[in-house]
Amino acid sequence: MMASGFLRASLDRVLDTATSVAAAAASRPALTCAVAAGVVWVGTVRCLRYRNRDAILAMAPIADQAAVAPVLTLTSESEFPWSVNTSVEFGLFMTFGIPSISRLLHKTREFEKRCGKRYDDTDLILKEMVENGLQSKRGQAAIQRLNKIHAQYGSQISNDDMLYTLVVFIVNPVEWINRLEWRSMTQPEQDAVFLFFRDMGEQLGIRNIPSTFDACRRWKLEYESLHWRYQLSNRKVADATLDMFLSSYPTLLQPAVYQVILSQIPPQLRQALGYPAPLFGVTTVAHAALLLRAAFVRYLMPPRPVTGLFAVRRTPTHGIVQDVDGSGKELKPSHNDEDWSSGAQQCHDDPTATFVPRHHKFGDRSRSCLAYEHGYTIDSLGPATCPAGLSNHTPSYP
Repeated sequence: MMASGFLRASLDRVLDTATSVAAAAASRPALTCAVAAGVVWVGTVRCLRYRNRDAILAMAPIADQAAVAPVLTLTSESEFPWSVNTSVEFGLFMTFGIPSISRLLHKTREFEKRCGKRYDDTDLILKEMVENGLQSKRGQAAIQRLNKIHAQYGSQISNDDMLYTLVVFIVNPVEWINRLEWRSMTQPEQDAVFLFFRDMGEQLGIRNIPSTFDACRRWKLEYESLHWRYQLSNRKVADATLDMFLSSYPTLLQPAVYQVILSQIPPQLRQALGYPAPLFGVTTVAHAALLLRAAFVRYLMPPRPVTGLFAVRRTPTHGIVQDVDGSGKELKPSHNDEDWSSGAQQCHDDPTATFVPRHHKFGDRSRSCLAYEHGYTIDSLGPATCPAGLSNHTPSYP
């Protein structure tokens, strides 16, 4: 009897609550519609957000480059586009904490004089390999261009420094995403990142690459503990890069952005770069803001559509672009994806074709222009001191 009375009373309370809600909804139809629309939107985003994740999980196991390409496409362009780019940018600062790396970069003056172009060169070479695949003609051309650039420095680049840079590109995006994104990376995504950069490193002539992701993480931490040491060249190269990043923001916001950047640099690395600690409370506020962004993305932002990375990233320049068979094809300047798929797709893997980047963040600010506003070819990317061309020779690093 007592149990029956309790259930009856509970049911009465539920009915009373439902009646009150219905009465309130009837009196405020606009509010009701807004709440209903919000619930529908959150539910739709939820379904769309995890559709890509489920598709990636279905691609497991990731055993070769053919399996790597579609996973990296979804991960870098739809799931975590902001974090992939941001983690790579912070990865640059990690390499600047190694004096043997910063000395060479400072000696070439590439970062101090042409930091925007230097960043764009690195970005475009990597994207040529990621978007097209390592085994594609353009992917292989990007590898050969990197080998030509590195070969000109000879014994000034050690195998360990090359390996450290490679390991940063493997570990940093995964750790950043797992710490600050709307979800952690799945195992297939982590495997794809590792396999892509491992194979790339082998084709660049880098030796002793760790055999697993966890081994890369351990090697990275050990190398940093031994080699993150302050030297003036560290600060010089880091300052030039930091100025480039800050130049993308309004002048009034730059001091705040500077503090946020400091808050995301590990303390030992800040010391190696000669930077002060951020102001009190900035680290906590910045971390909270990044977590709030992750929640916003998870519940309110649908994933970006993936229509093909070339369609998203760039279009051919106006004029005649040589197709693979040597024939000329006239391509009109357009940022329309339909134009791309109807004409340019036919020669997108031609390693000699000229393309205009769609997203160019920095360019050559010393000349107040984009470095490649009129297009680029793969064999022209890199420092001015390296003549145009590709190299089939794989360098040997001491």
